[in-house]
Amino acid sequence: MAWKRRKKKRSPSEHQKAKKLTDKWCSRYVRIKAAVAFDPINMLGRCYTCGRIVDVIHKGDSGHFKSRGSGGSSGLYFDERAIRLQCKPCNGFEGGRPAEYRKALVNEYGEEVVQELEIKHRVNIYTLRDIIGLGLYFRDRVQEMCETYNIYPWW
Repeated sequence: MAWKRRKKKRSPSEHQKAKKLTDKWCSRYVRIKAAVAFDPINMLGRCYTCGRIVDVIHKGDSGHFKSRGSGGSSGLYFDERAIRLQCKPCNGFEGGRPAEYRKALVNEYGEEVVQELEIKHRVNIYTLRDIIGLGLYFRDRVQEMCETYNIYPWW
């Protein structure tokens, strides 16, 4: 019987911890922003790719134009222009529906901006300072929207 070496469990770096926290605030921001635009009383939003109306708290995700697994340096991960509410089927089971997502972005911003986002995805890298600053930005926006629209924090 061959002995397996146990991999030493690494503790998350400061960068990973900050990214995880910023991701939580960013996701909340995207979902609340979608509800505010559609139906803040019932916390409903419209899926960016299929148009389905979803409960943003339980059935909504913050979908990204370029997912983590699509190559590149995740340079769009916290760019507001590239993150929208998606229903769980579109975001999770259908891989984010990239063709529909791109088409909707082109309709919203134009081809030039979408090409800029595609380049940014490949070349931009967030520093620890960037991530912490973005986390504070998203947290402040979430708190502001919750107060303005009387939204009870569900987290």
